[in-house]
Amino acid sequence: MAGLEESWRTGPPGDRGRYLVADPEPLPGGQGFVYSARRRLPDGTGQWVALKLLGELDAAAEASLRERWDAVRDNPHDHLVEPLELFRGPGLVAGPVEPADDDSNLLYAVTSWVPGASLRQAAPLEPAAVATLVTDLADALGHLHSTCGLVHRDVHPGNVIVDPDGHATLIDLGAARPRGSAIATTVAGVLGFIPPERSTGPGDHRSDAWALGMTAIYALLGHPQGSMTRADLDDELRGRLAGTPEARRAIGLLSDAIVADPDLRPEDLPEWARVLSSTLIPPARPRRRRRALVGIGALAALGIVLAGANLSDQAPGDTPAPIAEEQMAIAADGGPAAKIRDEASFACQSVFDVRSGADAELVRLADAKAEQLAEVLGSACTAGEASRLGDALVQPVMDGSAEDVVVAGPAATVRLTEAQWASFRQVGGREHAERAVEVAGWPQEVRLPTASIGSDVELSLGGHLIGPRADSQSFLLAPPVLAEWERSGGASGRLGLPMTNAYVFDGSLRQEFEHGHLRLSPDPSVALAQLDPATIELHLVVEPGAALQDLDLNARIVRQRSGTAWYVNADRQRRWIVDDTTFDCLGGERVVVADDLAGATVATLPLGAPIKRTCGT
Repeated sequence: MAGLEESWRTGPPGDRGRYLVADPEPLPGGQGFVYSARRRLPDGTGQWVALKLLGELDAAAEASLRERWDAVRDNPHDHLVEPLELFRGPGLVAGPVEPADDDSNLLYAVTSWVPGASLRQAAPLEPAAVATLVTDLADALGHLHSTCGLVHRDVHPGNVIVDPDGHATLIDLGAARPRGSAIATTVAGVLGFIPPERSTGPGDHRSDAWALGMTAIYALLGHPQGSMTRADLDDELRGRLAGTPEARRAIGLLSDAIVADPDLRPEDLPEWARVLSSTLIPPARPRRRRRALVGIGALAALGIVLAGANLSDQAPGDTPAPIAEEQMAIAADGGPAAKIRDEASFACQSVFDVRSGADAELVRLADAKAEQLAEVLGSACTAGEASRLGDALVQPVMDGSAEDVVVAGPAATVRLTEAQWASFRQVGGREHAERAVEVAGWPQEVRLPTASIGSDVELSLGGHLIGPRADSQSFLLAPPVLAEWERSGGASGRLGLPMTNAYVFDGSLRQEFEHGHLRLSPDPSVALAQLDPATIELHLVVEPGAALQDLDLNARIVRQRSGTAWYVNADRQRRWIVDDTTFDCLGGERVVVADDLAGATVATLPLGAPIKRTCGT
């Protein structure tokens, strides 16, 4: 494969270039990094696969995984993803440098690339299309249980790929465990699709039945049950199945699958699905099924390429940008032309639900702030567990494709973007939000963007988090600094937008901006609130981009002297690396081509979207 040395790659010992990755930013996955990759075959051709980084698993964990992997590989099924290879190799490598053997202990899992759309994207489906989908999934689970001797443990819409003909494939075998195993005590899955018994025990094949029932409901309604009562759920299902002669029986069958008592759930999933299908596709109306599939089939007829994946919760996104001529050739020979990204890996559940084992103080905070939270949340759904920060409740939420954070603090209850919340946490140093509270107070108000400021969060101690846009990093302007910045013309003035928080450099306290920096105090220990405006000095930078002119920045990292790191893509866009884990997974120190840069130098690169992923297991 010509040009491989110019691409991101990995592979087993002796064949480091077996897997070619067009985009080093992974697809969102439940238990590790997942990449769309091209696998080099012995005959010189290639095959699109899903490459999943599982991390540094020990030998016992690897052996257990191989046993489960072999069980599925040796017993294939049309509606189960196909396992291809497990190997140990290095992190993704770009360029001619080969990794040392001691840097090659990461475990990867490779499966076939499943074309289609995530059920999260495709739902809601017509009842007849749901019948096809449930039949396929029930057959796959029945095979997994009886022939492979495994329980999937992670059935949810993001792990279901629907092809253009309406058939379904169950993906992501990372959480599967032997049927009847006492080892499977960890809770895997997505909120809203985890059966009740799994909060106190391992569950078994009947847990998969519960998750399949909830997935069928999602396929019909386009949303999970969430915090709806059973009566409200039945009412909505009746409305969705209006005109279906056997709607009452269909709702009864769905209810059988999601009862709290596992002993009352259907034991034979394929048979349960066959009966359910007969209620959704009455024999008297054979054409109904063809009409039901138009929603997905029409996409293919219009020439829209849907690319599925097999190991992560995914939904459609942009076509990966080619990083070499070889990638362009690969795209032309039938490889996936779009990423499938899951935009909503969450269940629509009330923040006020008290979960088993919840922190009593967290419950108290939720009760105390219920009115404010309800007002700010609106129609948004929870996208993860709430947490406490001091006397504040922090709740991740999802509204459409927007992932935000609601912070109910002593000063106010506000809704921030993920980038605004991450920026706030880093005011006092990376991942030290408690220090941010000491330095800046609590988020108090999110101001509307202006022509020159894309993100402006007012803080309770008088400062502001200022940034170029809501999805990228913002920086704290403490009250004395804010006043000096505004006197210099603000974002459109001599300094431009901030590029760092205040930090110690060369024995003094300073803060950097797009066109220069402010030397805040000759005493690096002075508190920001105690700054003497008379000590603040303004310094502008001449030819700030000179340090980058002769550097090859493509797929490399540049870093400011304040510590902020940026990944640079082929278009020379800088993308904020949100955390240290992502920094390491993008190549870490070995791909840093410029260090100790001034903020004004970095600001000469156009700004792109940030990168934030959780690496490993």
